Amino acid sequence: MDEINLEELFDFGIIESLKELDEPGEESFFAELIGVYMEQSPGLIKDINDSYKAGNAEQMGKAAHTLKGSSLNIGCRKFSEICKELEAQGKSNDLVDTDKLLENLDIYYLITIKELKKIAGIS
Repeated sequence: MDEINLEELFDFGIIESLKELDEPGEESFFAELIGVYMEQSPGLIKDINDSYKAGNAEQMGKAAHTLKGSSLNIGCRKFSEICKELEAQGKSNDLVDTDKLLENLDIYYLITIKELKKIAGIS
């Protein structure tokens, strides 16, 4: 991946709506949300990977569904699309090419977090 297309990566309408909830003089609500997301998402990614390795497509799909929802809620468009594909594979019990999706999940998670931190002003 050479160049990052932020418009593809994020739904800035959602991000701006969340940033509008910030109160002057208070810690950024958006930054807090991103902090919670960064705390919870690694466990879900681990659950997705562990479920795949165990051949448990249903559990993989459930974890991907949860991660998809939390990602959509904070405007992570591209990452949530990958989660949606994993969720669909889990529901259909079809783990063909899942390894490639999991690779994309890891790559886009790192890119998404890096860019979210910039947007939220988190170091």
